[in-house]
Amino acid sequence: MPAPGFPLRLAAVLALGLLAGACAGGPPPPTKPRIDPALAAALEALAHPQSLLSLGGPPDARKIGMPDGTLLNGLTGAEIDAVLGPPSRVRHDPPAQVWQYDQPRCFVDVFLYTDDDEPRAVYVQERSREVKKIAPGACLGAVWQAHQAGFAP
Repeated sequence: MPAPGFPLRLAAVLALGLLAGACAGGPPPPTKPRIDPALAAALEALAHPQSLLSLGGPPDARKIGMPDGTLLNGLTGAEIDAVLGPPSRVRHDPPAQVWQYDQPRCFVDVFLYTDDDEPRAVYVQERSREVKKIAPGACLGAVWQAHQAGFAP
């Protein structure tokens, strides 16, 4: 004869086994896109403009274009997330999205348009919090540096 409460204990053990089995399976976590080393070098140069002057420009400067927000044009939303991290705010204006990144002295707005179900960056705007203008790429470099240092937006 089973001990009193045996069916209840058996049901609890089976439930735990099913729960553990459900947690063990499932799809693997998504992999982050790999950042192009030339893009990373250009963003690093924007974050530290004094190194850009001493080195005569970022590596493969001809390949990546201007050292400013145009570096991000054509990147997918997942690639932008890998490069700059999650945005502080997202505004949806179908078919566009605007991802905003905040910094103490400026903002970066990344305009993405959906093409074949994949949002891609088409324009990057940097805005100062002050009346004076900022150098092209300065705010983008600051966002890159904060993301590399692990600071959340």
